[in-house]
Amino acid sequence: MRAVLVLRYWEDMSEADTAAVMGCSVGSVKSQASRGLARLREVLRPEPRCAGDVAEVIA
Repeated sequence: MRAVLVLRYWEDMSEADTAAVMGCSVGSVKSQASRGLARLREVLRPEPRCAGDVAEVIA
């Protein structure tokens, strides 16, 4: 997944070019990119704050 994300979004390659470099199908590139982005969103999502934390900040 990491290689696909780097090639697609850091190196700004098309799905077809990424597939050619990786030696896989365009469908594999699409699914790996989708799973990789979903994982990044999950990992980078801010933790929800509980009501007690908010009350302390306001006070």
